[in-house]
Amino acid sequence: MVKEQTRAILTNIESILKKAGSSLEKVLKANVWLHYEKGI
Repeated sequence: MVKEQTRAILTNIESILKKAGSSLEKVLKANVWLHYEKGI
């Protein structure tokens, strides 16, 4: 499940960057926070 969610998020970020005239190749740094909710 984490793998699929990560792929979806990266696809969304890539789309946003493309619309702004940029790309993932130009990203220097990205911070990631993982949140776990019991029962989900």
